[in-house]
Amino acid sequence: MARAKCFNSSLYSAITNYLVFRVTDADARALSQQFVPRSEAPRLAGRLKQLDKYTALFVAEGEGRLLIRLHG
Repeated sequence: MARAKCFNSSLYSAITNYLVFRVTDADARALSQQFVPRSEAPRLAGRLKQLDKYTALFVAEGEGRLLIRLHG
């Protein structure tokens, strides 16, 4: 699995569009805290860790969240 080693999680707040594939526990927690209120973050983090292969979550500022299935 490819992983960004030197990525500072504070950059998440500066990015307005995300395409998230299945991620590690730490990355799922950091990302989910950027997308939803704190009370909903654990549920979204669990969902990010369980995404199926070739499935991603697209998040756009003001547009909500959308599951996208890619063909491999």
